[in-house]
Formats: sequence, structure tokens, C-alpha cells
Amino acid sequence: MIYCRIFRGFVRIGGGNEKENDRAGVGDICEGGSGGEGGSGGEGEGGSGCEGRAGGVVYGADSKKQEIKMKYFKTQEEVDVEIRGGVLKIDGDVQFEFNLGTKASLEISGDISARDITARNLTARNILACNLSARNLTARNILACNLSARDISFYAFAIAYRSLICKIIKGRRKNSKYFCLDGEVEIKG
Repeated sequence: MIYCRIFRGFVRIGGGNEKENDRAGVGDICEGGSGGEGGSGGEGEGGSGCEGRAGGVVYGADSKKQEIKMKYFKTQEEVDVEIRGGVLKIDGDVQFEFNLGTKASLEISGDISARDITARNLTARNILACNLSARNLTARNILACNLSARDISFYAFAIAYRSLICKIIKGRRKNSKYFCLDGEVEIKG
């Protein structure tokens, strides 16, 4: 069982197997997890979920300990300092604690957690945002309240709560899915 909800502007998703993913962080996709230690406790069926603190340690399905590299940005100025040649490149996870708006391309090797993101091109492992707008969007999984992009490429799923608007949307996995919970998917050709 996967559930999602917005908490303080951030989207959290989680699952339901308490033996896996004992600790979880903001933006972590818990494919079966309890959000137990270090977090504010899980929500969902059986009290499991992904309400945890940002960063920390995650125990994966194979029970191997993994350190999460999390970079925090509190202001647009901090982001602007990190942009090189029109690209913000981060090795690891990133959390934006403000509404990000940049003409730069974002290349994030880990997960992105933010309330609002507007960027030219966006590439990341998993994208969790309330409002997401980009020209080209490539990710493993996307979860947003409002999603708007010209081209969207994802691996397993792309989910929007209120709106999903694009020109092209394509899943790279055989059984990939995309949908909008409270509205229609609009593909403008």
C-alpha cells in the first residue's frame, strides 16, 4: 500500500512493511516502510509510512545501511552561487526550503523535495513537489500537486493531485502509469 500526503508543503510517500526502511527522510520513497525512528511517526494503515526527518540513515529492502547525502537550500541566492554554466548539479538528495525559480537546468543524482519548482530542464531520481513546472522533465518517479512541463519522461509513475499538463508524457518501464487524482491529464499536442 502506497500513500501520499502533503505536510508543511512537502509531499511524503510511504508504504506498509514495518520490517523495511526503519528510518526515512523527507523525499525518500519508502517502498514498504515504517517512518518510525527519528521522524514524527508514520501515518496510513497500521501506522506505517514515511514521515521522517530529512537526511539520516535508511535501511533498504536488503537491510543494508545507506547514508543519505542531503543538501539544503534556504534561499534563491544560495542556489545561484552553486549554478555553473547554467546548470545546478547536485550529487545526492536536495531540499529547497523556498519556492525555487531558475532558468538553470537542474541535474540532481538523488531526490528533490520542494514546495514549488520552476526550472528550464529538470533531471532527478525522484521528484516530490507541490507545484512543478519545467520545459523538460526526466525522473524515476514524480509526485506533485500541480505538474506542468513540455516533455515528461519517468520510469515507474508520475502522479499529480490537481493538474497534469504536458505536450509529451512517456513512461520508460513496461507497466509505468501516470494519472491525475482530482483532475484530467491534459496532453496538448
